[in-house]
Amino acid sequence: SGVAARTDADGRYELAGLPLRPEDGRGLYYPLIVAGPSESGLSAATTEIAVGTGEEADLVLRAPGAITGRVLAADGQPLIGVTAVAFPGNDDDIFLNQAAGFTGTARVYAETATDDQGYFRLQGLVAGLQYYVACREDGRLVAIATAFVQAGESVDVGNIARNVH
Repeated sequence: SGVAARTDADGRYELAGLPLRPEDGRGLYYPLIVAGPSESGLSAATTEIAVGTGEEADLVLRAPGAITGRVLAADGQPLIGVTAVAFPGNDDDIFLNQAAGFTGTARVYAETATDDQGYFRLQGLVAGLQYYVACREDGRLVAIATAFVQAGESVDVGNIARNVH
């Protein structure tokens, strides 16, 4: 359950009622994901804000990014119809819980199936985040890779051989 706000004519916003999260050694911080209108061609920006301090966060909306790659069996043959999923490589449970409900024009989660040559493309991803790419066949994890998504760019993780048994 996130908190939402719209910007005013000057681009300013205020988020009120953010729940405090427990002290984790860094102070009280909260992930912030901002999305632009779909017709703008800009998608999202992310940052963390200190809660309860009145801290201001200026965000610049950027174009989304994509992750591409190919999933191969141990013998080098393409794995067809494997589900490839991208999700943020952030072990912060609060971030992941908030990200799950994000409904902006860019996504922090994407899913697709590999084609008849084992290729996949996960697009519309929020730039500036590290992602895990998990590949599942018949519900079992068969391969995993990581990629850092840049604004407006496609990152190719190359051939991902079955690396999980």
